[in-house]
Amino acid sequence: MFRAVVLAPDAEFALAVERLALESGHLIVSKTIATFPESGYDVGRVIAGFDPEVILLENTQPDTALNVAEKLRNYAPNVAVVVLGGRVAPNVEQKFDEIGVACLNGAFSQRQFLAALKSAIHRSRQNSLGPVFAFLPGKAGSGATTVAYNMATSMAISLEKKVFLLEADLHSGVISTLLDRKPRLPLIDALQNAGQLDYSTWLKYVVTAHSTDFLLADRIKKTPLPSWMHYHQLLRFASSRYDAIFVDLPEVVNEATEEIVQSAQWTFVVCTPELASLTLAEQRLQELRAHNAPLDRLRVIVNRWHRSDMRPEEIAKLLGCQVTVAIKNDFRTISRAFASGEPVSDSTDIGRSYVEFGARLLGIKESAKRFSFF
Repeated sequence: MFRAVVLAPDAEFALAVERLALESGHLIVSKTIATFPESGYDVGRVIAGFDPEVILLENTQPDTALNVAEKLRNYAPNVAVVVLGGRVAPNVEQKFDEIGVACLNGAFSQRQFLAALKSAIHRSRQNSLGPVFAFLPGKAGSGATTVAYNMATSMAISLEKKVFLLEADLHSGVISTLLDRKPRLPLIDALQNAGQLDYSTWLKYVVTAHSTDFLLADRIKKTPLPSWMHYHQLLRFASSRYDAIFVDLPEVVNEATEEIVQSAQWTFVVCTPELASLTLAEQRLQELRAHNAPLDRLRVIVNRWHRSDMRPEEIAKLLGCQVTVAIKNDFRTISRAFASGEPVSDSTDIGRSYVEFGARLLGIKESAKRFSFF
């Protein structure tokens, strides 16, 4: 859960906010302070003393609340601020929004409170994650897991980057089968404890293979279902420790995994050139847009492509989304690699294509001489 501080001079109001935070399941109130900070120094003392991620600010006197909110945002820009408890005029609400503060205007529901909390967290942590690349299949069997797995391992081995792969398909994840390794502890447990992760506990969860760290889905334990908060906290923890994060997603994005596609530098819908796969890829793109995935960060990967298939430019026009890369079909090489328990080798054509694509993702203009564009 997120650590919160309540700033509320009204004692009865403060108790109500504490109860609201507890019932949300997303906040733990570490301190309630009955006075507002009057200076940057006072703000610093609150931040240093209680290390809040969220501040819940009483808004029964909007002018005072706006003044306090401005101080908080100026001196603690990485701390989310939510104001609540009063009704304000539209121009005041706009002022709160302009400084990155979520304003609950008048009465609100628990769902509206959670939406305001999510908005405030995102506003305070814009661009705080490193490279995150999400992959999901247009249609089951399109090879999204294969692409994500080989992209991650090729970046780790051939480009010598520190890479983490999160298997977010809780029901059908098969990377443990590809690795012939079992999850060390259930992914659900890692997500539920994401707010308390540290280096030693992280090592208890991840499986290391092929120079890559994996957090594997346990298809047996699927509950309790994670929320957006759990994915946010896990990605934030991992982002400071890896050069790149890969996420293998299921076909359908939900309210929890939308956090991943909203945060990702790129979200790739992986499809094949067949009509059924292309049709469902178009549906996946529509679903991603409905979950507020940034339109300029959505791309398509065409997998198992032959020269006789529809050209990538034609597929892009059909789907209304740019095709980043078409990966040529090499079923034999992929099958041999999986049978041996290894990712595809960079000595093969398809292996070199993964390395080159990884270099492009990281903005490496010149990869090693033995690799070339395909």
